[in-house]
Amino acid sequence: MPAVGAARDPEAFRGRAGPCVLEVELGHDFADDLGVARSAYSTVPTVRDKCGERRPEQAAAQQLFEGLAHIGGYDLLLVFYLQALLGSCDNAAGVIR
Repeated sequence: MPAVGAARDPEAFRGRAGPCVLEVELGHDFADDLGVARSAYSTVPTVRDKCGERRPEQAAAQQLFEGLAHIGGYDLLLVFYLQALLGSCDNAAGVIR
């Protein structure tokens, strides 16, 4: 797993959620591609399973996405492995897709 926090980014954070680790970076240099406007989103939370299993990662990311969408006040994208757009939430319209 890549270094997170002061070793890589002084504005990155890490926490645990069950079998997964949640990394939050307050900036990124991802390009817009595959129909995903990544440059419009400054914060990147990444969910990683400690054993590298994709199913728990996706379930935890989906739960995080739905929780933040329910709270409101966030424009969100749910992207799986930076390749597949699984969902989006437009705070201004209050719509989850």
